[in-house]
Amino acid sequence: MIQGLEDAPWSQHPVLGMSKRALRFLIPHEATGGVVDWAWERMGRGGYAAEHAHPWRQMFFVLKGQVRVVLDGEERIVGPNTAVYMAPNVMHGVWQVGDEEVERLVVTVHTSDDSQGTVVWKDPKENPDFQKG
Repeated sequence: MIQGLEDAPWSQHPVLGMSKRALRFLIPHEATGGVVDWAWERMGRGGYAAEHAHPWRQMFFVLKGQVRVVLDGEERIVGPNTAVYMAPNVMHGVWQVGDEEVERLVVTVHTSDDSQGTVVWKDPKENPDFQKG
């Protein structure tokens, strides 16, 4: 599969716990048999992915802007030309900081063992399945 950035449609990420994010799946997981996907992401001012964990591997490379990353309890501000790796089941979250929109390349790698896995949110209210009661 060969796909240019301009050929990949924008996809909003309408999930609780995530805000002001839009993705272009350059190589969607369907094209790789569910093994890997590559996405170009834009995160606007105030955008975030709240702290969560999942059984798949994920990594990203910051192209533009700055993000505050919490990874397994450690917090850092990272900017362009920085790579971040999230191992399976490690709690992590990302927040846009500063005045500049964030652009990053996000790669998710699945194994057959994680196909039935789910996302665990640090704050249960961030979970899309959370029911008030």
